Amino acid sequence: MLWLWPDPSHATPDRRNELGSPIIQTYTPKQYHSDPQVWSAVQDRRGVLYFGTSEEVVVFDGHSWRPIAIPGRVVT
Repeated sequence: MLWLWPDPSHATPDRRNELGSPIIQTYTPKQYHSDPQVWSAVQDRRGVLYFGTSEEVVVFDGHSWRPIAIPGRVVT
């Protein structure tokens, strides 16, 4: 039987804790200024993300959030 252990000395110091972990960033409704219930999410070819909430579509370009109002509709 052969056991192989990863050698952390080969990892760059600033990324050592990220090795094998998915890159996830969490945002709160307070940060994106909208309803906490997100019904749908899509990404366009430029990388811009669109989230459908109970109140509006929220657009995230990687730096800032922008709402698009959809009166009287739940975005699914």
